[in-house]
Formats: sequence, C-alpha cells, structure tokens
Amino acid sequence: MKEWGLKQVLFFIALSALSTPGYSVQFMNENCPKKFIGQVSEIREPEAAIGRMSRDTVVFTVKEKIKGDVSDQEEIELLKYGPIKVKTGADYVVHVDNGSICVLKEI
Repeated sequence: MKEWGLKQVLFFIALSALSTPGYSVQFMNENCPKKFIGQVSEIREPEAAIGRMSRDTVVFTVKEKIKGDVSDQEEIELLKYGPIKVKTGADYVVHVDNGSICVLKEI
C-alpha cells in the first residue's frame, strides 16, 4: 500500500479547511428553539467580496411566530454561492438554532 506523501497530506488539510460543517446538517434537526413563518424582505450582499465562502444576510419579516423568542424581523446568513437560494418576497417556514438553519422551506 502506498504511503501518503507531503503533497497528499497538505491537499487533504486544505480541503478540510474549506469544508462548512454548519451547513452540512441544515435539514436534520427538527427541535430548533426558534421557529417562524416569514417573508424575505431583503437580501444583503457582503460589502467586501471574499470569494466562494461569501455569505448573504437574509432579512425576514415575521408573519407568524411558531416557537421561541422570535422578533418581528429575523436575519440569517446563507452562503452566497451555496445550495440554498431564497427569493425576495417569498414566504418560508424557518427553524433556527443559534444562527444555524435547521429548516428553511418555501411555502
């Protein structure tokens, strides 16, 4: 069996550093402390472009509070070039736990 060389180890470390574990479990936890139905009122792009890991701030106007301490407006961050896309004016069911998304479903 071939042993790992320095190039392979560095490549593995670089790939590991680019992973985003917070976004890999977005739809698994149904027991989030904050749940609401909201309409996307604004999508704010970052002021400085920081590449593929840039995050947009999505502002929701809350229409219905389902669970937890939910404000009239809530904000979450999504990867700008990630797999989840939202549309301004669309309604969503949102479950959040300390800024991590548990559920984000358009209705």
